[in-house]
Amino acid sequence: MVTAWILFIALVLFLLALDLGVFHRTAHVVSFRESLAWSAGWLTLGLAFAAVVFVAYENKWCGLGTHVDPVDGVVNSGALSAAYGERLHAVVPFGSEARGDARPDSDIDVLAVLETLTDDYGEELERGLTAVYPVALRLGRRVSVKPLAREEYERGDSPLLREVRRSGVAA
Repeated sequence: MVTAWILFIALVLFLLALDLGVFHRTAHVVSFRESLAWSAGWLTLGLAFAAVVFVAYENKWCGLGTHVDPVDGVVNSGALSAAYGERLHAVVPFGSEARGDARPDSDIDVLAVLETLTDDYGEELERGLTAVYPVALRLGRRVSVKPLAREEYERGDSPLLREVRRSGVAA
């Protein structure tokens, strides 16, 4: 990935030097036709660059397109939404993964904020864990889901909620 950034910065600096040092070395009045030609040229170059980046991501050149954000994989999988339905108010990743200091063996902590909890907390917990299990298998990481009532999330003051408020990322 670093190689891709180095190449990109080198390309931008090269094009800037080319534009200022070669093409526009002397000051002159730019005609409409000349400005149109320069605009078309730079636009074509930009589109060609976008095409190269697209192909690079598709073919995984220089490591592009190989990183999967595990938090994004859990939040956007739709698994928790399918499990809890309309009761799901928010999904809040927290802990080391949300802070950005996770290690390869860290789990992914997720708070499932529900409008209401059923009387059987064990059932709510099992529903969430069962929902994210396929995502955890795909990521090769443990995913911990903690269902919580919306009212408790908004008004509670437990150590867990203080940690969620400190490091959580509402999604």
